[in-house]
Amino acid sequence: MGIAVIIPTLNAEAGLAATLRSVAGTEEIIVIDGGSEDATVRLASSAGARVQASARGRGQQMRAGAD
Repeated sequence: MGIAVIIPTLNAEAGLAATLRSVAGTEEIIVIDGGSEDATVRLASSAGARVQASARGRGQQMRAGAD
């Protein structure tokens, strides 16, 4: 069994590329977006992450990613 990384985001375009690079090679990268209005979702998808939408709030987003 590998490791999955859950990344809660909200308008994280500026730092998302570096974050995704830092976890590259992880078996599964899950980006849970809380309603970004920038290119966060597009960047995460382009990088191969699994992207899901969730209500805002880090706890809610982490719970959604774990589900």
